[in-house]
Amino acid sequence: MELSTARLRLTALRETDADALFGYRSDPAVARYQSWCPSARTDALAFIRAQQERPDDPRGRWMQRAIRLSDSDGLIGDLGVHIPTDPDGSYEVGISIAPAHQGLGYARESLEA
Repeated sequence: MELSTARLRLTALRETDADALFGYRSDPAVARYQSWCPSARTDALAFIRAQQERPDDPRGRWMQRAIRLSDSDGLIGDLGVHIPTDPDGSYEVGISIAPAHQGLGYARESLEA
């Protein structure tokens, strides 16, 4: 599933995103708000590969989407949604944005998509 806004595209993470994902997710200013922080590029790559192997039924799991700039396709962040197994359960959403792209409304725009 891909979603688009005027400035962004939300897509699947790609193996070629590993460097960018590691770069912002391992930044202490970003990592302090997250439950997962890669300690090496190989951790970021393993995370991406695990997302690619997700089953068709996402209930009970986190589904991660890449946040990309529409004009360059560059990875600037990621958005995760935890889908409950119980239809009346609570959904959880988490967003990580690379520091260079924070404060520009990208998180809000991603949520609105």
